Amino acid sequence: MHDGIIATLVSIIILILDLIVLFEILNSNRPVSSKVLWSLLVFFFPLLGIVLYFLFANREEHNRAQYEPIV
Repeated sequence: MHDGIIATLVSIIILILDLIVLFEILNSNRPVSSKVLWSLLVFFFPLLGIVLYFLFANREEHNRAQYEPIV
């Protein structure tokens, strides 16, 4: 009984992390092909995809604006 509850909680946590990463990927300034590849990796391999994204995605560079604001 307790194993089922623990498995459900772990699954929900992984699902929430998966959705957060997918939202971050889709809102980044990456090229469409890069967004598709990262999204597929996270979708088909949730734990591995999340870890690889946070290790190798260079998120800071792609989340910055590509232009200077007009003052």
